[in-house]
Amino acid sequence: MNAHAAASRLWRWKSRLARNPVLYGAYAVFTRRLLPESALVRIPFGPARGMRWRLRRGDAPWMALGVYEPAVSACLERILRPADVFFDVGAHAGYFSLVASRCVGPTGRVVAFEPAPANAERILEHVELNGLEGVVRVERAAVCDGPGTATFVLTDRDANCHLARWGADSARRRPGDRLEVACTTLDAAVRTHGTPRCVKVDVEGAELAVLQGAVGLLSARDDVHWLVSCHGVELQRQVEARLKQSGLLVRPVEGFEHMLHACRD
Repeated sequence: MNAHAAASRLWRWKSRLARNPVLYGAYAVFTRRLLPESALVRIPFGPARGMRWRLRRGDAPWMALGVYEPAVSACLERILRPADVFFDVGAHAGYFSLVASRCVGPTGRVVAFEPAPANAERILEHVELNGLEGVVRVERAAVCDGPGTATFVLTDRDANCHLARWGADSARRRPGDRLEVACTTLDAAVRTHGTPRCVKVDVEGAELAVLQGAVGLLSARDDVHWLVSCHGVELQRQVEARLKQSGLLVRPVEGFEHMLHACRD
């Protein structure tokens, strides 16, 4: 069994476990003891193997193990080449930015967009820990349909922070959890950083807003690959329709069906 197959099997096991509250609670306690808060580890498996990672409460422990969402990592490894540009929209703690940095190499560029202050600081720490200052740039902004500012909601799980205008109503909030953040668009990012080979989008409900701010990039004839995580069945239908409207071929990512992969070939 190769590394990706093993990681995928572990991820499927975890997903099944999450459906049982009692077993998942026991799993959460075990992983917290196995991977203590603030510990600095080297990722032992997967495409980020050997990279350094700082553990924080609320992280998926699978990031520290290198087997987080293996289907997405496999897509990045297939798509990205040395010297490519990668946009990580909704980068959280930077796990996929690390994976992508290894794919594009020292002559490539990874741009991690993350408006949540604590998350952005974590990405910067991981960049410094792994000597990637020349490859990974952190943009402290939300990507949506236009420039300016917007209200951003900090949830009890850092991975589920979202723009208030589009985020899921079901997200639990803590007191004092709203702040104004800078906003940008993918078309503006292209003017600054160049055309990406791949754009990964995970923005907790604002997927259509991201696409609305990427009219130029979507209409370009460049071979751009899109990996869009969709939060809800109806939203996934709308995102798929918008991507197809731009002439892209769209299909679910095998093993991670709520993420769509779109490209021209």
